[in-house]
Amino acid sequence: MRTPDTPPRRWTASGARGPATVTLHTASAPDSDRATVTTVTVVGDVDHANVDIVRLALTTARETGCRSTTVHLGAVDFADSTLLQALIDAQREHRAHGALLYLTGPLSVTADRLLDTTGTRTYFTFTTPRTDA
Repeated sequence: MRTPDTPPRRWTASGARGPATVTLHTASAPDSDRATVTTVTVVGDVDHANVDIVRLALTTARETGCRSTTVHLGAVDFADSTLLQALIDAQREHRAHGALLYLTGPLSVTADRLLDTTGTRTYFTFTTPRTDA
């Protein structure tokens, strides 16, 4: 029996530079009775003051038992090393539980610069967004 898609969950928190909103959406494939894909969308400014909502969404995504999590960073206006660390930790946790974590584009200029400057781009797997959804 197919598990119904769950309504999106949303967290918002103020950061030192501005607010961030993180949305989590889980969907199942027609032939599956467990969550297969979870999408986490990050919007706004992410820093030490509000990165916990990103961590919460990424942990929640993994704990759904999904096979993969896709993270959208196209609307990130500000990000520092705390977002990068949250993504690296989530990547490790997903791998340890046999799940995949993807970053999808297009990335915001900020997210793109963060990955390039730190040399961490190759640590992540990238996928292109679906155009038929």
